[in-house]
Amino acid sequence: MMTKVLVAALAGLGMSACAPSGGVYDGRGQDAVLAGQCFRPNQVTNFRVSNSQTLYISALRGYVYRLDAAPNCFDAGTSSVTVAPVVGGTYDNICVGDPVRVTVGRVSSKPLVCAARVSGPITDSNESGLPTRQN
Repeated sequence: MMTKVLVAALAGLGMSACAPSGGVYDGRGQDAVLAGQCFRPNQVTNFRVSNSQTLYISALRGYVYRLDAAPNCFDAGTSSVTVAPVVGGTYDNICVGDPVRVTVGRVSSKPLVCAARVSGPITDSNESGLPTRQN
């Protein structure tokens, strides 16, 4: 008898896993990208080093984000930047508040990988006007 009850309960649980979720919005989809709260790593079009722990990046649609890292991650010799989610792949959205891995190419030394956190989008005209650059 106990086995039948257990099997029935497990079957019901399995069926509920296939049911529609009711359209729960997790804030990380295309709407968040269009609103400037998220971007994809392959959408980064430019960057500017502010100081040794702050980097500004621009993404498609003109949004600019600030990346805050540990000291001595960025410097004037930074020649390229690649941003990737800590968990996920190249096409996963990176959103404001997310931790990221930043690979920093340098003219005079080997690339450096730093951990950073995303904030933004930046609306200050001093930071938002990054020109287009091939990264």
